[in-house]
Amino acid sequence: MFNVAIDNDILIKNPCRTWKKMVEDNVKLVYWSKTEEKQFYKYCDEWLKDLITLALATGLRKSNVRLFQKSWIDFEQSLIKIPRTQNKGRKFIELPFGEDLKLMFLQHINNKNEKYLFINEQRNAPYSEKRIDEAFAEICNKAKIKNIGFHGLRHTVGTRLGEKGVDLAVIQDILAHTSVATTKRYRHTTPEQMTKAMQVLNSYN
Repeated sequence: MFNVAIDNDILIKNPCRTWKKMVEDNVKLVYWSKTEEKQFYKYCDEWLKDLITLALATGLRKSNVRLFQKSWIDFEQSLIKIPRTQNKGRKFIELPFGEDLKLMFLQHINNKNEKYLFINEQRNAPYSEKRIDEAFAEICNKAKIKNIGFHGLRHTVGTRLGEKGVDLAVIQDILAHTSVATTKRYRHTTPEQMTKAMQVLNSYN
């Protein structure tokens, strides 16, 4: 909040900058397993599925997913291009997309709204952040998925990329982080990775 105030010339510096951070005791890492993802989709309303799919396929922030603009899609080069002004980290985002996302984009590209890809047809406007958050929480409750919000999908992307051996610098670029230290917090170690690591250790001669 203070950083936003600084960006808007309301404050000069963050008064909490020198405070010691409290240690978190999380009972669950904020990312989805494939089982949880399937369970979520089982209860997910149709209007929300494509937003979730885009988030999991790109690692985009909720604001970029919710307000995804048609002009960001380059069908000729199969690239998503998001200008710096539309990104929290002020980084230009350029992400390749495959056939699955292309088909999804084509399903929405001719909606009634000239600017936005995902819209509430009744209002001819993007879904509100409140409606997305409430729907997300309700579906998680039905699917018995705890301790994760929409932002956790970015953690899921970082974790899955790390699990597949993608270089940290590449993950940083995909998530459009300005600092690799931030990216490290999004790349969680999975139980499967821990098990494999311990097997390597225990077999060491």
